[in-house]
Amino acid sequence: MEDRFEAIRLQLKNYYRGNITPEEEMELMATLKTLPNGVLKELLASLWDEEKGDDVFYTPRESDHVFADIMAQVKSPRRLLWGRVAAVLAFVFLGSVSYWYLNKSAEPSVQSQAIAEKDVTSVIHPGEDKAVFVSSNGEVLNLQDLQVGASLNQDGAELKKEDDGTIVYRMAAFDKTAQQVKSWPTLRTPKGGQCPFRLPDGSQVWLNANSSISFAPDFPQGLRQVKVKGEVYFEVAKDAHAPFEVLVAETRIQVLGTRFNVSAYADDAALVTTLLDGIIKVQHQTDERLLKPGQQASLSASRELVVQNAADPNAAIAWKNGFFQFNDSDIASIMRQVARWYDVSVKYEGNIPSKKLTGSIPRHATLKQMLDVLAYSGVHFSVHGREITVKGSS
Repeated sequence: MEDRFEAIRLQLKNYYRGNITPEEEMELMATLKTLPNGVLKELLASLWDEEKGDDVFYTPRESDHVFADIMAQVKSPRRLLWGRVAAVLAFVFLGSVSYWYLNKSAEPSVQSQAIAEKDVTSVIHPGEDKAVFVSSNGEVLNLQDLQVGASLNQDGAELKKEDDGTIVYRMAAFDKTAQQVKSWPTLRTPKGGQCPFRLPDGSQVWLNANSSISFAPDFPQGLRQVKVKGEVYFEVAKDAHAPFEVLVAETRIQVLGTRFNVSAYADDAALVTTLLDGIIKVQHQTDERLLKPGQQASLSASRELVVQNAADPNAAIAWKNGFFQFNDSDIASIMRQVARWYDVSVKYEGNIPSKKLTGSIPRHATLKQMLDVLAYSGVHFSVHGREITVKGSS
């Protein structure tokens, strides 16, 4: 039993630190649901004492209170995933809110008290695959109801949904005589939407919520050029004879074949390009920078282009893999992501705590589950319709 206890303890530590495979994670989740309450509490207490460190997110008193909350959530043998697994993962490590694992069937947590009684978050669901396509002649097609295997034909081109939900665009022969009068075909996702999309050259892109991608009418002949708003992840098909170029705001990104993410929301502090594989050139006016894998280029409001090593390049595409990923993020930046994904508006009252949060939350979590987790940062929420009020101290 002692060896098994130590093995589970080691698995948990690896999970917290991101050193675990998907298969090991599934095995860990299954194991945690079967542990006797006494063993589970002993395991948590051991990890809590070892990992919380000196530079903790909470004061000692707050830390004890949070730990008591976690213990309360595992006391009932009838509680399922939320009470036994999510509570185990509701740890505060080294000054950060650690990794949280939520399930759609989760029961309300202790932090439900942080949300006002007129709570309607239970009916606000997370985003889903949802997009519209605007053809070069201005026709608008709603893709949400397109069934797997079905296709739509417009303006001589075809849009087809594959088994994995990807929308594939196959172009008709390009008519050069009509080039000047045609607009760029555009795919748009609303708030609460996302969409995987394959460009005519075979390049794969994923659009986050409230984003768009447009491509030149003669794509992919000659220069492969696209325009982007919001956030888009690219896996560019290699073609040495046809360079790939992304236009975003006043910035130009040039590439032959690579994987990278572009985040360019108008309400964010900076435009951020993160390179995972290959080499790209980021150009803003006369400033040009070459990025190597693992680097980020940021263009702030001051219009200065800065290149630096990303602490975790894969964190930039966590959204594409089904997670919110926060790295030393303040509540305002987190709530901007919440607003886009759940299609809600956000306002603030009082003095909002300046604590920074680090962790991961599945994007399939309901809004209520999301706010339950964020309430540990010391803020309270009230929800009226689709408006969230974030309340700090008065």
